[in-house]
Amino acid sequence: VNNFEKMVVKIASDFQIAASAVYSSGAMPPQAEKETRYTVAWTLSNSTNTIINAEARAVLPIYVKWVGLASGVSENISYNAATREVIWKIGSVKPNTGFSSVNREASFVISLLPSSSQVGSVPQLIKEVSLVGQDSFAGNQIKSSSSAVSTHLPNDPNYKTENERVVK
Repeated sequence: VNNFEKMVVKIASDFQIAASAVYSSGAMPPQAEKETRYTVAWTLSNSTNTIINAEARAVLPIYVKWVGLASGVSENISYNAATREVIWKIGSVKPNTGFSSVNREASFVISLLPSSSQVGSVPQLIKEVSLVGQDSFAGNQIKSSSSAVSTHLPNDPNYKTENERVVK
């Protein structure tokens, strides 16, 4: 008597997005009723399997305006003015993206115009970024997110703590 069991284990890919911003131009620290521009970068990482039909989305707060794509960006990024959403139609993402291979990144420029009621605050530049894609090997949908990005800019090499709060 022979008794065989077969088990197939499929390991899903670890698919993540990181969001950050750097100062571009305008009032620094951000000043009430004056424009400050920032470049927002979204960076992907993907571990083991190819991801297909990937897309990232984030909503801009009411006091932030879409300016456009950062120079040299060839990714499929759009802005929906009705929903205030920035949408990156990523498509497919290769394994090891962000690890042993070149990063996959998209960046765009936004404009912050804080009101006098925001003096002393650290305003959000973009809300939480949601990421979704289909793992082509495991067959499941993968969802992840990245925290909102504010005027607290730890990835900006010229960042100073005193420049994150809105002034008069």
